[in-house]
Amino acid sequence: AMPASPTDAPPALLIVGASPEGVALATRLAQVAKRHQRDVRVTLVEPAARLGWSPRETLESMEADGPPAQEALEALGVRVLAGTETVALDRDARHVTLSRDGQAWQEPYDALALA
Repeated sequence: AMPASPTDAPPALLIVGASPEGVALATRLAQVAKRHQRDVRVTLVEPAARLGWSPRETLESMEADGPPAQEALEALGVRVLAGTETVALDRDARHVTLSRDGQAWQEPYDALALA
């Protein structure tokens, strides 16, 4: 296989919803990518201004104390878009339309999970 060119973007993995499952998926994807030294872009979109679940709570125990969810996810390299609404999904074009603070934009993805 030929090496990727510098202009090749890493795969974009988009998770809509910071439910316990969404947070766990984002956490696991980031951990596996790091362990296997893969360049991926994991993005978690959540309409609430603050995430309610921490990865540690989700993966280990509901009573575990850990850093706030957003901080823990960002430390793993996950891009967290809290306070962001998902407005539309275009499967053919492989993007979702997101909106935050009155600004809308299209977010491309290679893999999408609704959690």
